[in-house]
Amino acid sequence: MSYRRPLAGIAAITAAALVGTIAPAVAADGPSSNSVAQAAAVVERATGAADLAPSLERADGSAEATVEREAESVTITAPATANGPVEVGGTDGDRLTLRLAGAKDVNGVKAGSGTVVYPGAAPSVDLAVQPTVEGSVRTLVTLKDSAAPTRHRFDLDLPDGASLRANDGGGFDIVEQGEGGEETVAGSVAAPWAKDAQGRPVPTRYTAEGHTLVQDIDTNENTAFPVVADPKITFGWGVYINMWGHELGAAALAVGFGVEVGLAYICGKAKLILGTACGLAVGGKVLFPTWAEVKKLKSKKCYQNKFGSKRKWKIVSDKNCKYS
Repeated sequence: MSYRRPLAGIAAITAAALVGTIAPAVAADGPSSNSVAQAAAVVERATGAADLAPSLERADGSAEATVEREAESVTITAPATANGPVEVGGTDGDRLTLRLAGAKDVNGVKAGSGTVVYPGAAPSVDLAVQPTVEGSVRTLVTLKDSAAPTRHRFDLDLPDGASLRANDGGGFDIVEQGEGGEETVAGSVAAPWAKDAQGRPVPTRYTAEGHTLVQDIDTNENTAFPVVADPKITFGWGVYINMWGHELGAAALAVGFGVEVGLAYICGKAKLILGTACGLAVGGKVLFPTWAEVKKLKSKKCYQNKFGSKRKWKIVSDKNCKYS
């Protein structure tokens, strides 16, 4: 049996955008190929492009990038137009979406090294999105000139029971509260950054209004445009427990069939998790299988569950149980 805290699904999101392998055609009245290429070049100069991941366009015009991680995969679904929501979800069913308020009905166009851009998605503002090989997605706001608005609102649809809470780093934690009052950090909004055309940092900050993240970018007469800003959301931090089928059956016998317990109880009652794992403060509980479910377990298969997920155990790759 193994126990670990992996980064199960990461999503760095700043605005709705399209991630696609096949770029939509540029309409006759749409942006020119030169403006698309320039928009992508501005973003990639600020972020780099070595870590971009491939993605697939779907029949409905949206796009999807899936990255496999040790514990699970994370799927990023981007809408066909800039005014739709970006959705990020893991195989455990957790998900969040984000939508840039006021974005236009603008199609995404793939350019550069794989960056998808929305030229003119808002007045004097371009949007761009970059899924990465680490399982994250960067969605960026580019202020093209001094006429661009410097306040941007991002509406978040969080999992049930989750909320934004300010942290000491200048960002926000996405906190989920369990039925017993325990709390689990399901993700975080990193402190924002912005760069001008000369690579100089531009002051920027967050505030939260309920589930709406508000970013202010402080440009002035010395700012060299365009300015690229990337508030980053990380979603899917999880605490996972992995057991072989025979171990899970023994644990259920020791802990209780069909009961939901926290890590501290498992450590004290079943004495199955050793070392530093039992010293961790982990929010949420994990549901153990019923007697009927235990009888169906496959002894040589690896099973996994996530604290706070309230879900049943699932079979995963054997490497999870061999992890040390």
